Amino acid sequence: MRIFSRNTALHAGGGTPWPYRRISVIGLLAGMVLGLACAGLIPLPVPPAGRLNDPDAWLMLGKNEAHHHSVRRNVPPPIALVWKQRLNSVIPDHPLAFEGNIIAPLRNGNLTILSLERREMLAMDRIGPAMAHTPSIHLPFLYAGFNLGNHTLMALNLRNAEQEYRRRYGEVLTAPIYWERKLYFGTRTKRMYCVNAGSGDSVWSFPARAAIHASPAVRNPLVVFADIKGYVYGLDVSSGIPFWERRLNGAVFSHPVLDDSTVYVGTVMGTLYALDQRTGAVRWERQLGGSLYSSPSLFQKYLYIGSNGNEVVALRKTEGTVVWRFSTQGIVNTVPLSSPDYVYVGSWDANLYILNRYTGKLVFKQTLNGAIKSSPIIYRNYLIVHSANKHLWIFVTEKLAREMQDL
Repeated sequence: MRIFSRNTALHAGGGTPWPYRRISVIGLLAGMVLGLACAGLIPLPVPPAGRLNDPDAWLMLGKNEAHHHSVRRNVPPPIALVWKQRLNSVIPDHPLAFEGNIIAPLRNGNLTILSLERREMLAMDRIGPAMAHTPSIHLPFLYAGFNLGNHTLMALNLRNAEQEYRRRYGEVLTAPIYWERKLYFGTRTKRMYCVNAGSGDSVWSFPARAAIHASPAVRNPLVVFADIKGYVYGLDVSSGIPFWERRLNGAVFSHPVLDDSTVYVGTVMGTLYALDQRTGAVRWERQLGGSLYSSPSLFQKYLYIGSNGNEVVALRKTEGTVVWRFSTQGIVNTVPLSSPDYVYVGSWDANLYILNRYTGKLVFKQTLNGAIKSSPIIYRNYLIVHSANKHLWIFVTEKLAREMQDL
């Protein structure tokens, strides 16, 4: 059954109350045209998953199934704005991007598709009642979880803008993570699910001790997640059989981050933990002084994490020693983005901070028009960040911005 129209949205429209007694015919017709333009998703000319040649693509939470949230290229400051687009809700986690498109999910259940090349909104439609976290993409499908309603897992075919399936799994409170033709996600009903990505049918489920808000991370043979009672679980990714369970001090909303042998996860009590992947044993723990709703970004030998103590902290991943701290004027509950030379940080103080990755010194600050409640991403030569309920901002280096103007 077709659920989306093929209308293309070229601009975002803001609603204006109609006059109480009289309605202008011209205004009404214009409003109808704009309403049609903004409604519906459109088919995208996407390649098969195996033929996607876009190493900069962001297709899931944290860029990969281990959630490193780091990139291999810089957007060096000073930066310049080349485009901004109104989006009237919060982007959970961060935008997604591939093949020159930005996919912006919104907490209000809308999905927005934008073209970087054309610098315009291509389409927008409501795909569900509410999204707590970003979807995952494995072309041609986008997999979204909803934290309201009955049918809370959906697969959308981006190639034809048609719904592939919608399934009942209770309120999905995490990002659905794609790995090897399976999806992994947690629910308010205290269960971690592994489902067949092609059909949406359950492969296995595991009962946790409390609701699961921390999105799972995968590194074969483990899937790792946590619940709001502070329990972290390491399960066999194929069968759901538990390898280990570890209780931490404080509820966990921060999604785990995995490297070759360690699990990094924070708690609302302000402690960042490093756990052994094989056993769940605590390798080190570090009290950072503010509740951790953010997760760490992992780049080479270092972790970068924000806190509700208005700070960003860099630590050595092997022993958890603090390398530097940087203070902001607002909480940082989203993941910093690390690159070879910089750390990009969004704060509720409405500032985007660009820090030297090695020293933590401020290199550049960009003030936006709202609190930053989504993590920045770098896609190709673009630095992309959202200010809550306001705008999606697209920045490049000043040099590239001048070159764009000359074209």
